[in-house]
Amino acid sequence: MISGTVSGSAITGTLTETNPETITVMGTLDTSGSNASGTYQVMSATGACAAASGESGTWSGTRTAVPVGPYTAMVRTANRLPVQVTLNLNGDASNLAGTANFTNSACLHSMQVTGTQSGSHLELRGDSESNGSIVLTGTTDKEARILTLNSAVSGACQAESGAGAFTKMQ
Repeated sequence: MISGTVSGSAITGTLTETNPETITVMGTLDTSGSNASGTYQVMSATGACAAASGESGTWSGTRTAVPVGPYTAMVRTANRLPVQVTLNLNGDASNLAGTANFTNSACLHSMQVTGTQSGSHLELRGDSESNGSIVLTGTTDKEARILTLNSAVSGACQAESGAGAFTKMQ
């Protein structure tokens, strides 16, 4: 369980696991609200983690927006014409979902995609059943305006695997 507070720029929190291990976190949030850093300390630990009790260190983080909305890119392939891909995503970082539409593809047309985001790292998966599937992996900028993704296509359109910079559409 994670609990904590933000008061002004001060961050305090506790992470308690089921074994139980308890970690306290303290830090500060910058004036933009986009960056934070601080210290942590393992207050108690049992079992295999008992040796970690008393350890401490530093942490830092940067807020990254969740990619929601329409994005478009030309995916550059090795052996075929570029494929125009339009993603329309919604949800949150732990449960992204939407559609991927393909123009200029030999066999992919439209499919549902689902995925997750962890920090700036993004992974989406889609399956069009008989025509193949796609895995899109890569990163997003912190405002989620540009998704830099590699596509791995399986099935009949495997040669359409490639990379593209997906730009958020207005």
